[in-house]
Amino acid sequence: MRVLVATLGFDEKFAIRALMRHSDEIRKVVIVIAEPVEERAAKALGEVEKFIKLYLEGKSVEVIKVDPSSVYDAIVKLKNIFSAYEEYIVNISGGMRALIVELLIAFTLSRARGIIEIELENFRGLISLPPEMFMLPPLSSEEYKILREIVSRGRVSPRELIKALDIPRSTFYKYMRNLVSKKLVITRKEDKRTVYEATKIARIMV
Repeated sequence: MRVLVATLGFDEKFAIRALMRHSDEIRKVVIVIAEPVEERAAKALGEVEKFIKLYLEGKSVEVIKVDPSSVYDAIVKLKNIFSAYEEYIVNISGGMRALIVELLIAFTLSRARGIIEIELENFRGLISLPPEMFMLPPLSSEEYKILREIVSRGRVSPRELIKALDIPRSTFYKYMRNLVSKKLVITRKEDKRTVYEATKIARIMV
């Protein structure tokens, strides 16, 4: 069971849609709202709380009020939402832009497990992002060269890579262990042979 963390502004629709989408997989809801709470935001919060009471009985709810103008204090307060023992759905479809950025930073710094989701304003789609996308690992020049070769080839075997890059086997496997641990390369078995494939984040980097 996961925890849904949702930013809330003047419109409750995005938060309620997130609650409907994830009602079966969450045990707790955390609503993040900007302080001071304006009248329209208070009304939206009331609608969300009413929806949870009516349709999500048994789910615990916590409201976190944050002053986005105090950037560092806001990030520290938001970082306390996240725990290494939980998994999160962080919905940033609604709310103040500064608050959304601060919540993203807090979630990324916490290194908690989960996804970031954003619903399009026209309600025609939803995108999900892994938090790792905001913490791209540094690469050595050799690691970058290997990664670029894997991306360009799609799926490729160790033998093909070693031959194409002309590097010693021991050196090659040391770099590959690093790339796999950084979640930039995945290893697969195809017809009893090992092949490497770049992850989506690796494709963005290259």
